[in-house]
Amino acid sequence: MAEYRIEQLAAGTAIPVAARLAEELPGTPRDPTGSTLAAYKASMRAQPYMMKWRGGVLIVSARSWHMEGPPVSQQFVRRLRRESRPGRYYPLATMIEAADSLSTRQLMALSYKFPVLAAVAKGQPALMFMARCPDLAEQAKAPGGLALTPAIRARLRTVLPGMLRTKVGTPEVAALILAIDKGGAEGKDTVGVTLRLVNGQGVTVTGSIFIDEVAGRA
Repeated sequence: MAEYRIEQLAAGTAIPVAARLAEELPGTPRDPTGSTLAAYKASMRAQPYMMKWRGGVLIVSARSWHMEGPPVSQQFVRRLRRESRPGRYYPLATMIEAADSLSTRQLMALSYKFPVLAAVAKGQPALMFMARCPDLAEQAKAPGGLALTPAIRARLRTVLPGMLRTKVGTPEVAALILAIDKGGAEGKDTVGVTLRLVNGQGVTVTGSIFIDEVAGRA
C-alpha cells in the first residue's frame, strides 16, 4: 500500500518523485488525494516517512531505510521464481547459494514471497558450511562423519556461526556429521540437510537443520 500512495503522489504532480522504502514498511502514508504538496509534506512529519528535495527531485523515504541491508539481486529473485514448481523442491544448489549470499534478515524479508527461505534462514549454518567447505562437507557425509583435528577446528571456526562456532572448539566435540535426506516424487529431491556436532559416543552436542516443508510452493 505504501508503494501505491507514492505512485498516487507521483501521478498528481509534475515534479519527479523517487522513493527509498524499507523492506519492512512502517505503516502506510495517508492518501494524498485533494492535498497540496506542501500540506502533504507537512503531514509526513507525523509519520515514519520523510520528504526531501535533492537536485529537483522529491525523495520520499522511510525513516528506517538506511538501516536496511543491500537489496537482493533481481536476477536471483527471478531464478527463485523460475525454479518454483508446485509440488517440487527447489534445487539444493539454489538453497545453498541463498544461505551463503543472503543475510538472515534478507531471507526472512523474502520468505513472504518464497516461504522456503524461512527454512533456509533456520538452517543457514548447515547450508553455509556446504557452500564454504565443500571438501569437508563430502568427508562429513561419510560413516562416522568428519573427525575434528586442530586444523579442521580452526578452519570451521571461521565458517560456522554462533553456538556451532563456540562448540566446535571444545574438547567434548569429536566429529561433525552431515546428512542429506532425499524425497520427492522420484526420491531424488533434497528434502533436508542436517549438520551435527557429536561427542565421542556419537551423541549430538548441537547442530543445524534445513527442512524444505514447502515442496517448491511460492
